[in-house]
Amino acid sequence: MTSAHRVRLFAAARSAAGVGEITITASSTQELCAELTSRFGPEFEQVLSQSSLLVAGRVMPYPEPGSDSDAPEESPLPAGVPVDVLPPFAGG
Repeated sequence: MTSAHRVRLFAAARSAAGVGEITITASSTQELCAELTSRFGPEFEQVLSQSSLLVAGRVMPYPEPGSDSDAPEESPLPAGVPVDVLPPFAGG
C-alpha cells in the first residue's frame, strides 16, 4: 500500500537536496529512494547511495537494485512511518 512519508534529510543529503524535509509517497524503500533521486538528481543519488535509512527506528542500508542480501528494496514501508536519510558522519 502506498502512503505518504515524512522524509528528513541530514548533513550532505540536506546539502545536496537543498531542503531538510520533504513528503514522499512510496510503498517500499526502493520506491522512496527512486523518487528522491528523481527529484534531486545525480549528486543527491551519490550521497544517498552512501547513506543509511532510519525507518521506524530501524537502520536500513541504501537499497541496491538486484542485491540478494536482506533485499531492503523489497522492504515495505508501514503507512505514514517517518524516514530519516543519514549520510556517513565524519569524526566521532
